[in-house]
Amino acid sequence: MSTDSESLPGPGVADVTPRPSYRRAAFILWMIFGFMALMNDYDGITSIIGTPIIATFLTVIAMPLALLMGLLFRWSRARSWWYESRRPAATILILSLLVLTFGESLGFTQTYFDKELEVTRLRLHDAASTPSLLAMIFAVVYWPCGSVAQGRKQVLE
Repeated sequence: MSTDSESLPGPGVADVTPRPSYRRAAFILWMIFGFMALMNDYDGITSIIGTPIIATFLTVIAMPLALLMGLLFRWSRARSWWYESRRPAATILILSLLVLTFGESLGFTQTYFDKELEVTRLRLHDAASTPSLLAMIFAVVYWPCGSVAQGRKQVLE
């Protein structure tokens, strides 16, 4: 088994995972949940007051789930594949946004009964929306920043 000298870190260099961007992901997630709450049932001033509270609550629930998915990066092959380029993160982000945006048009629907209007309606299926949302959060939190030399290798002092 031969290895390239370029792929191995030199003396005094360790292969570490870059620090995830928790604040950026939490802010984006909070904005998404806030927008979804306002679009779902806008009731005037009560919605404006309650939306940040609901968005914060949902962010506190969803963020740890996405961070648990980051345990995958303890496996060095997954870590090196992910941080090699931005292509895997961009692909996951685009696919999850496509499912969240056009999932109903693609047929990922389920029926539910609207008690207020007493009508049966279609909506995006939970089995499509939940994984897509978590994948989107995962891609944002662990977005590869900087070059490979800056992101994956850190000089030990």
